[in-house]
Amino acid sequence: MTTRSRVGIVKPNPKYALSVITPSTPPEPKSVKVALRDPSWHAAMKDEMHALHHNNTWTLVPRQPGMNVIGCRWIFKTKLHSDGSLERLKARLVAKGYNQREGVDFLETFSPVIRPATIHTVLTLATVKGWSLRQLDVKNAFLHGYLDTAVFMDQPPGFADSTLPHHVCKLQRALYGLKQAPRAWFDRFSTFLIDYGFLCSSADSSLFVFNTGKHTLILLVYVDDIILTGSCSTLLAAFSKYMSDLLHHTTMLDCKPVATPMASKQPCVADPDSPYKDVTEYRQIVGTLQYLTLTWPDLSYAVNSVCQYMHAPTNAHYQMVKRILRYVKGTLSLGVRILRESSLDLYAFSDADWAGCPTTRCSTTGFCTFLGSNCISWSAKKQPTVSRSSTEAEYRAMASTAAELTWISFILRDIGVSQAQPPVLFCDNLSALHMSVNPVLHARTKHIAIDYHFVREKVALGSLLTRFVPSSLQIADLFTKPLSRAVFDGLKTKLGLWDTPTPSLKGDKEADKKQPTVSRSSTEAEYRAMASTAAELTWISFILRDIGVSQAQPPVLFCDNLSALHMSVNPVLHARTKHIAIDYHFVREKVALGSLLTRFVPSSLQIADLFTKPLSRAVFDGLKTKLGLWDTPTPSLKGDKEADKSN
Repeated sequence: MTTRSRVGIVKPNPKYALSVITPSTPPEPKSVKVALRDPSWHAAMKDEMHALHHNNTWTLVPRQPGMNVIGCRWIFKTKLHSDGSLERLKARLVAKGYNQREGVDFLETFSPVIRPATIHTVLTLATVKGWSLRQLDVKNAFLHGYLDTAVFMDQPPGFADSTLPHHVCKLQRALYGLKQAPRAWFDRFSTFLIDYGFLCSSADSSLFVFNTGKHTLILLVYVDDIILTGSCSTLLAAFSKYMSDLLHHTTMLDCKPVATPMASKQPCVADPDSPYKDVTEYRQIVGTLQYLTLTWPDLSYAVNSVCQYMHAPTNAHYQMVKRILRYVKGTLSLGVRILRESSLDLYAFSDADWAGCPTTRCSTTGFCTFLGSNCISWSAKKQPTVSRSSTEAEYRAMASTAAELTWISFILRDIGVSQAQPPVLFCDNLSALHMSVNPVLHARTKHIAIDYHFVREKVALGSLLTRFVPSSLQIADLFTKPLSRAVFDGLKTKLGLWDTPTPSLKGDKEADKKQPTVSRSSTEAEYRAMASTAAELTWISFILRDIGVSQAQPPVLFCDNLSALHMSVNPVLHARTKHIAIDYHFVREKVALGSLLTRFVPSSLQIADLFTKPLSRAVFDGLKTKLGLWDTPTPSLKGDKEADKSN
């Protein structure tokens, strides 16, 4: 048998394949010499130096013995718009802060960073109240921070003072790369806001509120980015460009998409005999995926699972990462939709997967919190200790969820949003709910740490309500275990994840599409067609809602098969229908929720016959007219010719 290896043919690795790119953006220089020879990059470096001199960032002083002089370097970055077009070329001078000595060159480095849940909460509030949203970027933000210790740095490469070439820079302002730079910038900016009249939230130090009685201004600070509230009926957070870059970097841009980020029946057990070859690459990809979970809650559990093997990943773990990337490829247009509503009720779903980890037998806590119908925070996290029962695992999850609800209540209080009732916590374990209300204590629960019992205290004080939810409606299942496609898609929708509506001809393309499987009866075939039509109606309803067109009644679906109509209304199940895939039954759910009406139409009036079979000329022309197809009236002599012919 002739193989590639025998004849010396090596299969090319896509990672090292050459590709031709359109020279729409200049390449980022690898060194200062290369940048200085390029007029565009040289101009960007001059702009940076002008900003540094304008802010009096340093003064030149003679080099003295015993000075700890740190170096500096240039960083070059091509800034792109969200659509990939060129925005600007950016050159940044950064200090080599890793050479600083603690206690000599810096004292404190901690700088608060706003929590994602705070951002989601404020975005939801702004949408509900119709406030405007503005995003600001502070140019050279760190240069505005003052230093409280003396820091010395070499002169910038390529821009050294020709009259004082041996002097060093004594920094007067914080420079990017210094360990204390973020703290110096935040201290100065927060001091300015407080002096101006803003109040710093006690729940999140990066949230500032200005209230005059008539007007309220909410300001969020994330390093050098600022968000102010605004008005918009619907916001969509989508990271399409970011995700495409991730797939391109991992050579997964042309991979085959999958419907779920994790296989539902494939527990991963570490195999030390097959370690993954590139640990750094594994960590980089997983770290990037962690960033995606800030706006993609459906990735939380899968990413949390692969994060547990950062220290020693195996080939099996990397295959899990590749599956997540394949899921990302298939959902590039997915986003978290924030809808404008009048309700600002706070509630959460809490769940736990008891002993779900095959290695440690620790349970997994999962929760998601909602403000109105908008999901504002979520978490998937392994519990630190082993639980002896599912009740204990669920109770620990309830404690974590209660802590999140309490914190969000503080955020809402600080920005002046009052709650008509205490937050509600939904759980699908009755025993855990009983523990949260009654001080039960027996051999199976007496060992639970005291700090978890604060949920019971919250219930007793009336600041938290606990309610039962059936497991079939438990949204937090999405954060605790791998799920089948049907369940996963259903919970995704309930969580508020939707495909970004884009104007296309998808409906027309699907109109005459062959079904993927053989149907055992005409009823089954008609029911599958109803499911595809219901999906199309739902999508068009989203389009109309987004452009502000309200519907007086739910959309109506006409079908000429009575048995299929009965299936859409009643949960019938017998030998001829039990094999139908679950995902087709969502039409029944739409009818039950009142968001879709189904009606019978005689076959003689069924316009959709035009898309399913060949027809006679008379029937074809009649349906064509009902569909709205007409000859375009054009000024010509066609009518005169026909008149002469008739005569």
